[in-house]
Amino acid sequence: MIEVAICVFTHNNKILIGENKNNIWEFPGGKIEKNETALQAIQREIKEELNLLINDFKYCFNFENIINNQVYSLAVFSYELNNCNISSSVHKNLKWIDYQNIKNYRVYPNTDKIVARCESCNIFR
Repeated sequence: MIEVAICVFTHNNKILIGENKNNIWEFPGGKIEKNETALQAIQREIKEELNLLINDFKYCFNFENIINNQVYSLAVFSYELNNCNISSSVHKNLKWIDYQNIKNYRVYPNTDKIVARCESCNIFR
């Protein structure tokens, strides 16, 4: 099992997704390293990917996903971002989209379920 921390950034009912090198849209985040907590991982990943220092991520839930016969355990965090003008060091493109339109993008399996779970946790305002 691969442990990953991701963040669903929100702003005015929109979510931030990034297009990776494989042309798949995903949430910012990455693998949890040895001796690292999920919170430490998301803080590190967001600093590396988006050059943002954030200490008060909101933990939402864990989600297991299977991609190409590999099991991933995702620690899902959220953060309301007020500054929408950001860039990424790892994504070809960043885009703010209406969270209900996630199905219109090429994403990893079950991303729509992650978004639905976020909706039930009231992270969209």
